[in-house]
Amino acid sequence: MRRQNRPIRQLKRLAIVLGAFALLLLTIYLAIPTLVSRLAPQFAERLGFETIEVSMGYPGQRGLKINRLKLVSSDYLILGENARLRYTIPTLLNGRVESIVFEFLGVSISSTSTNEAEPTTTTKQLFPALPFNHLRIEQLTLEFPDTDFMGKGQAELGDGLLAFSLQGIKPEAASHFNITASLSSEGIFDARFGERDDVEAEFLTIHGAINEHVLEIAGQFDLRDYVLDLGSSIAGLPAGTGAITGQFDSQLAWPLAETLSWQDITAALPIVSIDWTSADGQLELKELAGSMVIDRGHVTALVSGAIHTQFDDYDLDFTLPTDYQLTYQTHQVLGEGSLDLNASGPDQTLVADIRSFSIDTAAGARITLDAVIEASTLELLADGSFKGNLNLTTLEPAQGDGRFDFTGNITASSQPYASTIETTFNIAGDDLSATGQLTAAVVEQAPFELLYNLRSGAGSLSVTDSIDFNQPLAAAVIPNWSETYDLDSGQMDATLELSWRSFDEVMAELALTLTSGTGHYDSYQANGVDSELSFRATDVGDGETWRLLDSSVQLGQVNVGVPVSDLDFEVAWSGDRAHVKDVSATLLGGQATATDFVYNLAAGTSSLILNLQNLDLAEVLALEGDDILGTGRLNGSLPVIINNNQVSINGGTMAAAPPGGTIRLTPSITGPSGQPGLDFALLALKDFNYSELNTEINYAENGDLQLAVHLKGRNPAVEDGRPIHYNLNITENVPVLLESLRLQDQVTERIEAEAKK
Repeated sequence: MRRQNRPIRQLKRLAIVLGAFALLLLTIYLAIPTLVSRLAPQFAERLGFETIEVSMGYPGQRGLKINRLKLVSSDYLILGENARLRYTIPTLLNGRVESIVFEFLGVSISSTSTNEAEPTTTTKQLFPALPFNHLRIEQLTLEFPDTDFMGKGQAELGDGLLAFSLQGIKPEAASHFNITASLSSEGIFDARFGERDDVEAEFLTIHGAINEHVLEIAGQFDLRDYVLDLGSSIAGLPAGTGAITGQFDSQLAWPLAETLSWQDITAALPIVSIDWTSADGQLELKELAGSMVIDRGHVTALVSGAIHTQFDDYDLDFTLPTDYQLTYQTHQVLGEGSLDLNASGPDQTLVADIRSFSIDTAAGARITLDAVIEASTLELLADGSFKGNLNLTTLEPAQGDGRFDFTGNITASSQPYASTIETTFNIAGDDLSATGQLTAAVVEQAPFELLYNLRSGAGSLSVTDSIDFNQPLAAAVIPNWSETYDLDSGQMDATLELSWRSFDEVMAELALTLTSGTGHYDSYQANGVDSELSFRATDVGDGETWRLLDSSVQLGQVNVGVPVSDLDFEVAWSGDRAHVKDVSATLLGGQATATDFVYNLAAGTSSLILNLQNLDLAEVLALEGDDILGTGRLNGSLPVIINNNQVSINGGTMAAAPPGGTIRLTPSITGPSGQPGLDFALLALKDFNYSELNTEINYAENGDLQLAVHLKGRNPAVEDGRPIHYNLNITENVPVLLESLRLQDQVTERIEAEAKK
């Protein structure tokens, strides 16, 4: 504000200087001793020039001509040409001239000068007694070398009024503008700033008065086109098109202080209107209108309108209600009341009610927010609230910690995945921590904990839950589940641990403990399922990195037509290979075990040996119905080959354990057939005591089972119990047999269930 105060003082001094020069020239060239003695003290008091050079013509009765004038001081360099001094003898005798007219006058003023005159304290001293009635400069050049400014125009001083017009020459920006101004000895001033090529395009007008102790200013502005672009550039704002218009009035203490700050200004802008769009179209201020009051460092604005901005594929709209209040005081901007934010992008929307915000500019910029939000994407809906602050000065990694400080809560739901997340979060510096609950299908309010570093991108997520479910689990959790297997009921304890250094590689550990479960594969059922499964992945997004660590599985009962119970095994899986070991089960009254094997999931291939121990022959024969009965125990070995998920057995064997057992046929199938050989065999098998029973087993991929049975024994009622040898070949389609047995069991179960009602 010191430079703003200086031109007024300099204009006063300039007027004094010009008058004093006129007197000096008159005294020298007229050589009138009386006038010299009278004017010399005034000249010495009012001028402090180091160099005075004057070239003039001989004076006449009514005037003289100054060909050239040069004045040099620490403040000024003044060059004048072709000046005409008009006077009359009486006025000259009184120490005055009628008028001074400069055809050309150039003034160069140093803005760094420290030789300051004391500011004028009253309006009566604006134009002290001058030794001329009228001063006119036909070609005025005004220059400030320190700022590289130059302007040309005209000036006139007379009858207590200083008026001038000036057009900018340099720098280039100044060449677009002109100024017309006037200042009266009573302190009334007027200034108009316009564009050079359009005299009607006044973008700033100022009216005012200097009273005894107060400077009163009022005016209006209309900034658009080049003026707006220039102002945006100077303020460091982006270029754009539009207009900023308004009115203002202010009062300042007079005389002006050498330095002027916000704390010294009281002003009002009763009308302000902004309509502006950035050159790239990414920012729009639409119909912003309101008023502003500046009161010694405190700024209050009442604004309404809308702000639209765009980046990438997203649009943001801020809607300010009528008379939305913004205040600024002590480096802080405050927004009070409800400010609506709408953001939209590809299939995404965000609606926020910003209840209050503040921007602290004391050390950079810190934004404090208190907001309620609603957000949605194609698959996610979220709402919540948060408050805290963002420190814009520490966004760069090298600038230290402490850029965020937020707390809040968010509830999000996903319809395709039938899931909901409720979380409370806290951001301190670069660290985000959140706790909450996850609900997804059969998962109800599973607690989780999230830790995340905003600067490095590293973090971890932990989820634990205990689930009781009575519906197919995978179908409930995974959309569009189409596999033929699932878990149907049970209790599951689950723990999920995720960790990452960046989102490009997320590592996971998933532990599942299932108890008392039921499940199905195709139409086959399993009950009493217990398992402990441990999964691990080095990159969650890459399915090939997931693997199952050594895990145990127990099935209480599996009904595939042949009852299998207490099926236990351990399984591990990586890529396309599943490793199965320690297989054991209870089967047909005996035990079944299998050698360890590797199953290729992609090719559907594997091989193993199924060992059978102590099977009950009675249960084996029961598979064929109630017409054949037997006793004894069987042991066997079945080489199993799996190719393209089809099972086959080549060279399997089964043998009865000593001392053998019995086989009995019911009378329904032992009647005469008319074939002597068959009738004899049926007769012997009515009560056959065998000592040896050996079976060769082959099973084809199409389900055909071929048995070659060798029997050795006797029937006490046939031929005095002599030894009998039988060789039987049996062919059976096992899938058909098992399906019939399974359906038979289902019918039996339904009849029993109905009977119990």
